[in-house]
Amino acid sequence: LALVVLLCVLAIGYCSSLSPFWAMPGEFLSGFSAASGIAFINSVGNLGGFFGPSMVGFITQKTGTLYGGLAFAGVSMLVGATLVVLLPKMSAAR
Repeated sequence: LALVVLLCVLAIGYCSSLSPFWAMPGEFLSGFSAASGIAFINSVGNLGGFFGPSMVGFITQKTGTLYGGLAFAGVSMLVGATLVVLLPKMSAAR
């Protein structure tokens, strides 16, 4: 039961973050730059969708436990979230 509740909370958090995330390039970029920024975000996301499971599988195979692969995925998400949080501060500094 707890796992189902946590998965529901995860889905709520993920779905609620999509709209603000895709609105961000329009806040900092305009015109052709905004279109290029959105295309770049989409390209990196697609590459992550291809290489992420491969890396999790590779690390899991090398370490012999799923913990290593999931730790890699968690650290990658933490780095991405940190960069998103720091983005407005870096933009304001320019």
